[in-house]
Amino acid sequence: MIDEAEGLIKLSSQEEIDMWHDWKKNPDSVEKWRKLYGTFKPVIMTAMQKNLYGSNVPKGVHFAHAVGNFDTAIKTYDPKAGTKLSSWIHTNVQEKGKRINAKYSNIGFIPEARYFKVLTFKNAVEQLTDDLMREPSATEIADHLGWSIKQVETMRRELRADLLEDEDIQHQTVIVPDTTQSAIEYTYHELTPQQQVVYEHMFGSHGKKPMVDKHGQIDILGISRATKIPEAQVRNIKSRITAKIKSLV
Repeated sequence: MIDEAEGLIKLSSQEEIDMWHDWKKNPDSVEKWRKLYGTFKPVIMTAMQKNLYGSNVPKGVHFAHAVGNFDTAIKTYDPKAGTKLSSWIHTNVQEKGKRINAKYSNIGFIPEARYFKVLTFKNAVEQLTDDLMREPSATEIADHLGWSIKQVETMRRELRADLLEDEDIQHQTVIVPDTTQSAIEYTYHELTPQQQVVYEHMFGSHGKKPMVDKHGQIDILGISRATKIPEAQVRNIKSRITAKIKSLV
């Protein structure tokens, strides 16, 4: 049997295991995770590509799942089993990725605007829960988001109703990010630490609010002031991030 992951990266089995052990010493290290991800990205992308043929699911969604399956693969890898790490990653990403087309073939997609609103709400609740160390009240959520209390209560009711839906219903409606949203979210893993800081202010992630001007455009000057990164450099980083996102759409 030909190992499809063989030759995609120039590391011996022992070098792969040594790299994995280095990450395993501190699995919460973002830097070590990114190093592992960067090394095995050719394997991830090759395995993902096989599930794109004939698929009507956006590439961004496939990519999102591939990154998640890679993360699961490195966490479940057992070097004593005798399998090369790159082969283990390739198999996990490809085999688990096959389920995406079947899973989403009969699912109704909700409007993109609705997805963004739900995502914004959930992120706010998570952030406030961490800050307050308890579930936030409707008033606290409303103040944080700039919404009315009625909007917050309506969203809570709708989300509770979603949870009551039977997951086994074939034609269920679920929140599935579209191509662009998935690309935006998973581009983060591709960035340098400095680029990630700009990204966080651009899209309002990791506890930060999105910085936009009065025209609704990304506020380059505002991000520059907030991050202490020169304006021209912020503009250049924004262009690089945008290009990465477009490459996944």
